[in-house]
Amino acid sequence: MTGEEMERAIEFLLQSQANFDARLEQTNQQVAETNRQVAETNRQLAETNMQLQAYAETQTEFIQIVTGHIKAQAEINASVRESIRELTASQHELTASHNELTVSQRELTSSQQELTAAQRELTASQLRTDERLDRLAATVERFITEGRNGNSQQ
Repeated sequence: MTGEEMERAIEFLLQSQANFDARLEQTNQQVAETNRQVAETNRQLAETNMQLQAYAETQTEFIQIVTGHIKAQAEINASVRESIRELTASQHELTASHNELTVSQRELTSSQQELTAAQRELTASQLRTDERLDRLAATVERFITEGRNGNSQQ
C-alpha cells in the first residue's frame, strides 16, 4: 500500500471514528432523553398511584357512609312497616268497635222508639185517667152539693 492509500485509509478510519463518535453522542443523548422521559413517566405514575389510592380511600369511605345510610333507612323502613301493621290492626279494631257501636245505636234507637211509643200510650192513658178523675170529681162534687137523691142539702 502506498503512502497515499494509507493516508486515505487513515482518513477514512478517522472519518468513520468521527461519524461513530457523533452517532454515539447522538445515541447517548437519545438514551439520556429516554431516561429523562422514563423518570418523568415514573414520577407521573407515582403521582397517579397516589391519586388512585386517595380516590380508593374516598370511595371506601363513601361506600361505608352509603352502606350506613342504607342500613339506617332499612331500619326506618322496618319500623314504618311495623307501625303501619299496628295502625292497620288498630284500624280493624276501630272498625269492629264502630260496627258494634252502630248495632248498639240501632238497638238504642229502636228502644228509644219503643219508649216514645210507650210514653205516648202512657200520656194517652193518663189523659183518659185525668178525664175519668175529672168526671169522678164532678160526680162527687155534685153528690156532695146536691145530696144523695139529687136534693140539695141545706
